[in-house]
Amino acid sequence: MASTSTGLNSDKNMLYCAVHFFNEDKVEAVPTTWLTMSTDNTIECWWPSQTKNFHSLLKSRVLPLDQENWTREPCKIIKYYATLLEARRKTRNVEYDRNSTSEEEYRRLRKPSKSNFASLNINLTSAATDYSNSPSPASSGICSEEVYQCLDEINKKHNVIIDKLQTLEMQQKIIFEEMGALKIRTLESNRSKSINKAEVYTLEGFTTLGLLPLNSIEEVEDFEVALENEQIKSKYVAHVKIFATPKPDVTIRNCLNSVYTSTLATKCAWTGLKNNYSIKDLKQIAIIKGCRNQLVQLLLEIEDKQQWALTMLEANGEIPVEDSRKAKKLNPFDDCINTNETVKNTSFLGKYCLPAKEFQVHRDWRKGKLLNGVCVPDKCTVSDIIEIYSATQNTFWTTEILCQTKEVNPYDFVAICTITFFGVFFSIIVASTLYDINSHYLNEKPANTLLISFSLLTNGKKILQANNSPEEISCLNGLRVISLISIIVFHTFIIQLQFTKNASYYEQWNSSVYGTMMQGNILSVNTFLVITGLLISFNELKSISKQQKFSIIKHYLNRYLRISSVFFIIVLINLSLMYLGSGPLWKAYAYHYRSNCCTYLWSTLLYIQNIINPERMCIEISWYLSVDMQLFLISPFLLIPLRTRPKLVLAISALLAFLSSISIFGLAWFYGGIFANTYHYRIYGNTLTRSSPWFIGFILGYVLFTRKNSTMNKMWVRVLTIMSITTFMICVYVDRIRNFGDSYVIENSIRISIVYPLWSFSVYWIIYACANGYIDLLNRFLSLRVFQVIAKVSYSAYIIHYTILYFITYTLRGPIIFNAFETMMYGFLYAIIILIIAFFTTIAFEMPVISITKLFLKKV
Repeated sequence: MASTSTGLNSDKNMLYCAVHFFNEDKVEAVPTTWLTMSTDNTIECWWPSQTKNFHSLLKSRVLPLDQENWTREPCKIIKYYATLLEARRKTRNVEYDRNSTSEEEYRRLRKPSKSNFASLNINLTSAATDYSNSPSPASSGICSEEVYQCLDEINKKHNVIIDKLQTLEMQQKIIFEEMGALKIRTLESNRSKSINKAEVYTLEGFTTLGLLPLNSIEEVEDFEVALENEQIKSKYVAHVKIFATPKPDVTIRNCLNSVYTSTLATKCAWTGLKNNYSIKDLKQIAIIKGCRNQLVQLLLEIEDKQQWALTMLEANGEIPVEDSRKAKKLNPFDDCINTNETVKNTSFLGKYCLPAKEFQVHRDWRKGKLLNGVCVPDKCTVSDIIEIYSATQNTFWTTEILCQTKEVNPYDFVAICTITFFGVFFSIIVASTLYDINSHYLNEKPANTLLISFSLLTNGKKILQANNSPEEISCLNGLRVISLISIIVFHTFIIQLQFTKNASYYEQWNSSVYGTMMQGNILSVNTFLVITGLLISFNELKSISKQQKFSIIKHYLNRYLRISSVFFIIVLINLSLMYLGSGPLWKAYAYHYRSNCCTYLWSTLLYIQNIINPERMCIEISWYLSVDMQLFLISPFLLIPLRTRPKLVLAISALLAFLSSISIFGLAWFYGGIFANTYHYRIYGNTLTRSSPWFIGFILGYVLFTRKNSTMNKMWVRVLTIMSITTFMICVYVDRIRNFGDSYVIENSIRISIVYPLWSFSVYWIIYACANGYIDLLNRFLSLRVFQVIAKVSYSAYIIHYTILYFITYTLRGPIIFNAFETMMYGFLYAIIILIIAFFTTIAFEMPVISITKLFLKKV
């Protein structure tokens, strides 16, 4: 049995053959692999004893390896074929006439239903020959072949007839489907003809509006039935929308007057009084759902002159107009959200909403607009508010983010994580401080410096302790503090100016000399960059003099951990701002910065915000940290060759400072000047445009270290000092020149490209002169001990001041009247508050990280 193929077929392409079995006297199509030779050299064919999977055995040409399931039958080969189909046609076996794919299909074809043929009503007697009687089985293969050849022509004609019948059956099915659809349309048409009187009445009424307002209880009831139709309901909503006005009470009154006559209204009880027809739950009232129901009740309370309702009505401001100066006021926020009344089973909570069309947190105060909100019942959704005001001349559009109630929002995952972090951190601070106090009380030295790293006592002493080292450039402390305070005062102006209602006075003050000087404080941030560049080169030269090796790992790690400690705390606070305050603008402000911090947390912590997302910074002033960190990253390329080829490094630094000034002109000209919408995002905080002060400070650090205590002619000292002071004034004035129009783009670009380097060179001279004792009086003032203490908290103060100023301003309940002197005094007061908060921020967060970093880097 191992070899069942005997090589009877010499052509390998002939895979099947038709054979005649002698025992059963029939012809079958079989694979050639089933043929074999008997011992007496006669041809035999292997035949499966079970025909359950006979079709699959034929198609796959399975070898008869199992003797128990196969039998050998004597046969005669009629002809070889390439395919099974050709062999089956030769055998003329009805079972194989169609190319079926399953045994069920075979059985269906082998046993056709007689009723199917009877239903065809075909007169077979009209044929030339009567084939109603089947021929008897042929006695040989040759005779069988002749008989099946005769039947072949008949089968072809039958196949044509069957195909035509299938087509007729399909057409009949389509006709029945169309008849069914026609029947459905007929039924619907008959039903629409019998539509009740109320529906016809209402449809006609909405077509002409002649049947409104309603005049009887019967009409009201019919109207209610009609409103069950969604199409009619939508038409009714569209009808009442046209009566919207800027005031909710007038809107509701107009809507009711359009539906009910005065005669009918006197017979109805809106709130369900006895012996009257109650319509409080009717669909025409509930069509505007909870919001309108509350407004209707509010209207009735206003007519009754209830104080809480009148207060809520007065809390509504006018619709914002195009010119924001025409309506510069904030609405009584507290009067709105403090509303909490229950009248006849209807509860009222005040909901205050701002217009989203106007709202945007701007870096540039010139684009800020004071917003007017509306006070509505808490059931009113955003879509309800928009619908009420949709018919006004100035549409009112808002979102849920800009709507507030007195209800406290539940803490989300970020807020819980923030609270947990601060709880753990403050527990460590308390434990470390108590341990430090106990060690001092017992006159014991701490077992490990790490245990007192978080101690408020130890860190506070470090802040308040003065450093009189001759190696320090003490005048830098005074410059830091003065620059910090000027920046805080300047930001107080630009933030609070968004909420002033006497803008005309401000414009007059802004163009004055005092206004120009105050707005010039924005240039003070360049002083920080000069000092940063100076200290990098100066400290590296000190390390070279002490023969200390330069470590890039320590260089980067120390810087990142030091500036990230307080910065990370402010990021966490910004993520949880919505839980820290309230006010008409607070939620919108909190959501704005929370969204920025969540979306761009990765770029925030990598200090690349000014490159990746300059328009959506997590913390507005963090552009300075990004610039500072990016310049610090490239500093090793200058510090390493500074040890061997200092003159080359100085030349490269000077070239880079010059190219930075050129880039300011190029970018300003490309983006359309200082008044372009993208100026603050693409130019103001760009590292390319801000690097010239840093490189100038880098050069100054080298000069101070190599030429300290050098002498200079007093006349030159006076001349350069006067030139520096004059340059400061020129920079302030030039920066404030405002020439609008495309024709001034090049002029404005040149002006802002020279301001930064000129300011930096003036700062360069002041530092150089004070460090060498040329201007002794100024040096003594800038080196005061109070400046040295404040300078230690200046970094924390700079990081936190913007968030504190926004907290103070965005929690205001009403508008402010701009007064330059008062605003400046507020700026100095806020500076004091910020410095106090910065002191505790420094000893709680910055100093511990500095101590731990030093301990760690000693082991690296």
